[in-house]
Amino acid sequence: MAGADGNFHHAHLGRPSWVSGDIFTRSAQLGHLHAGEPWEFTRHILFEFQNSDIDEEHPEWMVSWFAGVSILRTIGHVLRNVDRKRSDETRIIVDDFWSDVQDNRITHWIFFDFIQRERNNILKEFSFGASLPENSDDRRILVYDTHDDWDGTQLFREAVYWWRAQLEHIDREIGKISTSTI
Repeated sequence: MAGADGNFHHAHLGRPSWVSGDIFTRSAQLGHLHAGEPWEFTRHILFEFQNSDIDEEHPEWMVSWFAGVSILRTIGHVLRNVDRKRSDETRIIVDDFWSDVQDNRITHWIFFDFIQRERNNILKEFSFGASLPENSDDRRILVYDTHDDWDGTQLFREAVYWWRAQLEHIDREIGKISTSTI
């Protein structure tokens, strides 16, 4: 799947990016998915990251990071455990989505390299992949430690946009079935 505009953009290390448009002026268009509710929480957390001080004097960023990463993974669980059970047709669409994610790890890199990995770091080891290292220019950037050049806020942003694109695609597929049965 391509980004919201139908094209891949390249983010980290030449990997596809899902960032398209302004996520704060265009929310996800979801009429059929309960997974949209936790997605909205991640959108609010992204806004907080992008518009708050993230430094050692403001350590509350860690709580937002913990919550945000956990909710990013929760979206997938709600999709699989709640939305999937709505009908046989929805089950097929959601199963096809998860098969695509598994089969296309490069396209869906953000799920494996960030959402799943960081959620497991936090919930299974209480280890944060994000940190605030000292920089020579006294500028503080939230760095994701598995890749020193990755800005943690931008990875979080990428994940929120990725989920929007995935949920909108799934919702459109469900909508096609809903309108064909009327």
